Amino acid sequence: MDDESLDLYEKAIIEMDAENYQYAIDLFEKSYSLDSSNYSAIIGLGKSHSKLEYYGKAVQYYKQAEQIQP
Repeated sequence: MDDESLDLYEKAIIEMDAENYQYAIDLFEKSYSLDSSNYSAIIGLGKSHSKLEYYGKAVQYYKQAEQIQP
């Protein structure tokens, strides 16, 4: 995983723990944009969207993650 992508991912996890889900989404998206094989960022996007009750979007991210790691 790219260092910058990893840094953004770790910050997103901190925001998730603080229940700042929208900011976590922004960070997960940036992390994923730097490393499109970042399975963990996609899972984080799914979890964040689920916490905000955006279930349709969450399912899309989980399906995308499944394509990276079946």
